[in-house]
Amino acid sequence: MKNHFVFVLILGLVLFLSSSCQNKEEGQHAHEMQHAEGQHAHEAEETSQNYDCGNCGMPSQEYPQFHSKIKTEAGKEVWFCSTKCMFIATLKPKSILKNLAESQVMDYYDSKFISAKEAFYVTGSDVPGPMGADLIPHKSKEAAEEFMKEHKGKEILSFDEINMQVMKGLMK
Repeated sequence: MKNHFVFVLILGLVLFLSSSCQNKEEGQHAHEMQHAEGQHAHEAEETSQNYDCGNCGMPSQEYPQFHSKIKTEAGKEVWFCSTKCMFIATLKPKSILKNLAESQVMDYYDSKFISAKEAFYVTGSDVPGPMGADLIPHKSKEAAEEFMKEHKGKEILSFDEINMQVMKGLMK
């Protein structure tokens, strides 16, 4: 009985190992075929869009009303979960995101991308972003003033008025 048990155990182990080797060979063969046909998986990963926040890593797709994005002069697009994260990432002293070709933020009322440089930002409102207190962008000063009244905003800032001191104030 004991010999029979050992035999079945060894037979099972041999079958398991041979099937895993076969699967490994099939996987290697598939990998080689991808190279030969120009469909290598790593190449596909490099061209796919990454929507995770370029500052904090949070999936920006979970907060579409707060999306922000930049395009570098090299053509790389970087997404952010919020306006605050976009500014923090670009204002850092050693940021690699200094040479921007374009930056866009999501207009609060229209939920459409607008130029970050032309937007008006409300601070101190009762509308939190994904990371807490945030800069709420608007396409016009009138829209920002309306939002400020409706949501107890404290200040309206232009793109050029936003600096790391403003960002630190949002973190309190």
